[in-house]
Amino acid sequence: MKKCIKCGTEQSDERTFCIDCNMRLGDSLSAEHEEFIKEQNTKNIDRLYSYGNDLRASYLDKVIGIASIAGTIVSLVFCMIRQSNREYEAFLLFFFAVCVFNISALFALLPRLLWSLQNRRWSYWADGTEELSPSSFYKTMRKFGVWVCFIIGMISIIIAMRASTEKIEPPSYVHENSVVYEYYSSEAT
Repeated sequence: MKKCIKCGTEQSDERTFCIDCNMRLGDSLSAEHEEFIKEQNTKNIDRLYSYGNDLRASYLDKVIGIASIAGTIVSLVFCMIRQSNREYEAFLLFFFAVCVFNISALFALLPRLLWSLQNRRWSYWADGTEELSPSSFYKTMRKFGVWVCFIIGMISIIIAMRASTEKIEPPSYVHENSVVYEYYSSEAT
């Protein structure tokens, strides 16, 4: 293999002049240098192939996925705290946030796995599903779903935090000497 010193184009050993710039080529490259160039070309092709893959997790997907995992951890901690304090409404909202954040992280960080599972499901009903590629609608809805789940998770955390900090007042029709009033009084403290 020869390499043009002017334009850098790689040529076969039989050539004397560069295909691109018509510059006279020098001696052939050493076997080690030729192997190094082939490895670099293979890495570049693999990188370009994976970059062109429609189901790769982009940088923003990775950020949203990691933020969703952090939201899951925060929600789980608050779930445990709220359940031990018998604040069941806040507990349910935090549990809902855990579920939604997990869905968001799954769709953001593992799009290829989800597509292969979808293909596996389709393979039970039709032949040739291995050759299917995701439609633009599928890809758009995947990204849209990641954002919607993340936003819903954040909103549910905010609502649960507000619900857990508000003082619970007994309804006006509850008499002060009743068991229900004692329950609300114990919840408020």
